[in-house]
Amino acid sequence: LNEQSAPVSMGGMESILEQQAANIANEIESKMDDILDEVPDQVALLLDEDLEKIDPQVLRMTRLTTEMVHELMWDLGRPGAVADMTLMTRIEDATEMLGDVLSSLPESEEE
Repeated sequence: LNEQSAPVSMGGMESILEQQAANIANEIESKMDDILDEVPDQVALLLDEDLEKIDPQVLRMTRLTTEMVHELMWDLGRPGAVADMTLMTRIEDATEMLGDVLSSLPESEEE
């Protein structure tokens, strides 16, 4: 009699645990949906009078230098160009950061 009741109770226990796991998964999914649906705060751009003036020559030189270093980092980041993985990671990070700088700089009027 004991041998027959044990599998039944184990099946019942398994069912209870599966139900609890499903409830927890639903709760987590609901909370994650709330988090993922959050909208970031609006960022206010500065008014023209609050912006600092930059010499156009300095801006052109900054863009030129950044483009050159970005291309160098891109070339160094090719597979097999650098064997040290730590250095490779730093090159990849620098390349990405330089790309961000380039995308934030205004286009020069000559281009």
